[in-house]
Amino acid sequence: MNMHDTLRATTGRIGRSVTFKLLTICILILLLLIPVSMVQSLIREREWRQERVVGEINGILTVLYGYLYILLQLTDYALLMGSVGLFVLLALVMFLTRRVDWYAVRSDEENLTMKMASNHGVER
Repeated sequence: MNMHDTLRATTGRIGRSVTFKLLTICILILLLLIPVSMVQSLIREREWRQERVVGEINGILTVLYGYLYILLQLTDYALLMGSVGLFVLLALVMFLTRRVDWYAVRSDEENLTMKMASNHGVER
């Protein structure tokens, strides 16, 4: 019997072995647990984010509907309350966007034009 036949017979016995099959299945299960745990952590993180966003939207809607209810109930002061509400809303938008660099916000086409112009040495 030559070396090739011996190797083939040994691998045939190993391939039919129940222990080898069980060991292979266990290794595959352990390897597949890695992506399963990654997906589970991603799902937990998304659920937490969803609960937070839903809470924020509920808070905003509660304040808005409360303001509108009060505004409709105070018919004598509706103009004053509306003006104050718009002022507060404008102040809030200004406060939240105070660090936005509006000159950096450009369309992709303008950015591409600026990049091409700078590559060719053209000043705008």
